[in-house]
Amino acid sequence: MPETAHLQASAPSKRAPSLAIQAAMAAIALDRRVNGMESSLDPVRELASRLQEAFPENVPPRANLLEPTAADLFERAFTHIAPAQSVQTVSDLTAKAVQVVSELAEASKEGSNGSIESLRDFCLALAQSAQVQSSAVRIVSSHPHRR
Repeated sequence: MPETAHLQASAPSKRAPSLAIQAAMAAIALDRRVNGMESSLDPVRELASRLQEAFPENVPPRANLLEPTAADLFERAFTHIAPAQSVQTVSDLTAKAVQVVSELAEASKEGSNGSIESLRDFCLALAQSAQVQSSAVRIVSSHPHRR
């Protein structure tokens, strides 16, 4: 099973939340921090851990064999938050994903004052991308002419 199987938009098991839910929960936790409210950073830590399985830091970008699902989710999220800076190659996408995952892991530590607003925006965009993808899968699989 590929490492990026954990990134599928639907829940990998009945106990784990879907990526859309997990990313939305992380966005909410970061938003509360942006607005000066106390909030547990556990959702951010859990999302970072899930994403680190797909984008390990110590692997060179070209060595990663990126699953199309993960590539699509991240490309949509990056395009949503910065349309003018769209990613052109898979190695650029992987490098950018590794950077964001690293920033998420750092932001999940108490007392971190990194770029919390941009990470919140990324988490929200990732949640929206994952939700759109899971909705598309449900529409395709429920078509009356499909066997």
